[in-house]
Amino acid sequence: MVTKSQIALSFIMISLAFISGTAVVGILQSNERLSTSGIVTRPAPPPPPPSPPPEPDIEIDVYSDSGCTQFVSNVDWGEILAGSTITRIVYVKNNGDYEVALGLSTENWSPVEAMDDITLD
Repeated sequence: MVTKSQIALSFIMISLAFISGTAVVGILQSNERLSTSGIVTRPAPPPPPPSPPPEPDIEIDVYSDSGCTQFVSNVDWGEILAGSTITRIVYVKNNGDYEVALGLSTENWSPVEAMDDITLD
């Protein structure tokens, strides 16, 4: 008749055999290189990839004076009467470190004919 202690001992023996077998398989599957002195040698890791260049600093500012000291955040056109001309001068300066090209687009003119009469120099 098989006792509980014999079952437990059998379970322990099977577990040890399984663990030992796994360890042996792990060692047998190793791809480490041994030098002639018996020391495990590994190649140097590859260098890290180079860092990407920093993002360009784009900063376009608008000023009311040619010395670019008076910052402008909006242009006050005042009241524009039909047939009249309003002139506002502003200075645009690139304060960033990257060359840029500026463009202008408009939309939703009311009345539509008004867009024929605006000019920028």
